[in-house]
Amino acid sequence: MKVGTMMNPNVEAVQADDDLAKTAMVMWRKDCGFVPVLDDDRVVGVITDRDICMASATKHEAPEEMKVRDTMASQVWSVRTEDEIESALGMMRERQVHRLPVLDGGERLAGVIAFSDIVRMASQDGKIRSIGDHDLVSAYRTIKAPRIGEDAAADEIQE
Repeated sequence: MKVGTMMNPNVEAVQADDDLAKTAMVMWRKDCGFVPVLDDDRVVGVITDRDICMASATKHEAPEEMKVRDTMASQVWSVRTEDEIESALGMMRERQVHRLPVLDGGERLAGVIAFSDIVRMASQDGKIRSIGDHDLVSAYRTIKAPRIGEDAAADEIQE
């Protein structure tokens, strides 16, 4: 099964120069916690609701005073619409992420695929026959495992 058949194509992105308040409103409107960041029409980053909260708490600035580019993750892992869904699950597992931007053949944003999308499809009458419950549980454990260096980063924030 191809990523393009499972992704959410109704994605609203933000620009790198937008402020965090605008980004939070996109998340509120779209009922999501992950937004791709564009520079013109190219994906240059992603930002999560957690990124916004942590930036607000640690920088002691109002969200409307902070730019997306200063808070976003600029390392972007993505998949393409024509990739197999197993490839997306593998990328999520390898990179420990829940969601991935989906790019079309022109390298433009086509949608987002989330781990929860894969779980829903795999559990609906076994529509993804190559992905079983064991695969999903194993992937989830890996995605949720602490990342190397997170403890050090948390210690720096507390100091």
